[in-house]
Amino acid sequence: LSADCVSLAPAGAAVPETTPVDRVVTCAYEFSDASDHQTATRLFAQAVDTGRQRHDMKGLARALNASANERSEFGDGTGAEALLVESAEVAQASGDINGMARAASSLGSLRTSQGRYEESRVLHLRSLELWTSLDLKSGIATALNNVGGAYRALGDFATAFDYFQQSLDRLEQQGDRRRSATVLDNMGIVSRRLGDYEQGLALAQRGLAIRDSFQ
Repeated sequence: LSADCVSLAPAGAAVPETTPVDRVVTCAYEFSDASDHQTATRLFAQAVDTGRQRHDMKGLARALNASANERSEFGDGTGAEALLVESAEVAQASGDINGMARAASSLGSLRTSQGRYEESRVLHLRSLELWTSLDLKSGIATALNNVGGAYRALGDFATAFDYFQQSLDRLEQQGDRRRSATVLDNMGIVSRRLGDYEQGLALAQRGLAIRDSFQ
């Protein structure tokens, strides 16, 4: 954990004026990764409050999105949805295209968890459109993988494979091997659903080899 994040950990600790809202969100993620979800949840909420107080619309949109994802992870879909709707509204009002894409992506993932796959597909395609307009390479790769996941859930495995392949191509160009492994897993699953078990096994083995290289 970063020293400045540790300083925010005690309950009641104030966010210094010099600490950006984005940094509070990043610290919350650090505590979440360290399995201190109580502190993470509090810091996500504190980031939202700080964004409102400072009228930092971009920071607020990100904080709302991050807080929503934390709630969704622990089963509070209703609370997560309300935060994501607000995040999208704040981002749109401030012209924050990246924030709009992030909200669409997170809401699309929430819809997937709710079994509302067609809505998920539309939302992930929207995030892809927005991130493409910014030429945000990491976001585009994420959106392509998410669209592929939506098509897989809808049973259109050929289209899903095409989107997964596009995502993999971009991730390999970016040198992002960890996320490439995840997409290879998705491609392997879809290949098997299409009846190509040999290709499915080969793709799964490629993903496993990447993971083994990090151990």
